[in-house]
Amino acid sequence: MGNCIDVMCHQPAEKSRVIMFNGEEKEFKASTTVKKITSGRYRGLKIVHHALPLSPLPPNTRLEPGELYYLVPPLVKPKSLKVSSKLANQATCTKKKVKIVLTRQQLDLLLRNAEFKSKGVAVQFSGSFSEPGRKWQPSLATIQEFQKL
Repeated sequence: MGNCIDVMCHQPAEKSRVIMFNGEEKEFKASTTVKKITSGRYRGLKIVHHALPLSPLPPNTRLEPGELYYLVPPLVKPKSLKVSSKLANQATCTKKKVKIVLTRQQLDLLLRNAEFKSKGVAVQFSGSFSEPGRKWQPSLATIQEFQKL
C-alpha cells in the first residue's frame, strides 16, 4: 500500500506571451526585442506591458521571461481644441442648469425609443413613482408622554 505522487519539474519560463489585438496569443523568446516584433509582420503596432497598458515599450526593450504583453494599435491622442481667452470669458461658457418636466407617459415614450435601447439605457421605476398624489407621512403612531408627579 502506498501513495503515488507524480511530480513534474517545471523549468523557468523562457518565453514571453504576447496577446495580439485580435485576441490571438503568440509566444516569443524572452530575449526578443520589441523592435524585432514590430518591424516585421506587425509593423506600425505597439507592444505594451500588462501592468502599464497606456505606455508603449521602447523599441530596444527586451521581453522578460514569463511576462504578458499586448500588441496594440498606436494610441491616438485627441486633438485639443484651442479657444481664445476672449471667447472663454464670454457668458456663453458659463454653466447653466436646466430642469425638464415630463409626464409619466412622455417619459415612458422617450425610454421606449429605439435610440435609447440601442445605447443600453436601462431604467427601473420604484413603486412610489407611479403614485403622484401620495405624500410622505410617518408610519409610527404618536408616543404619549406622561408627566411625573
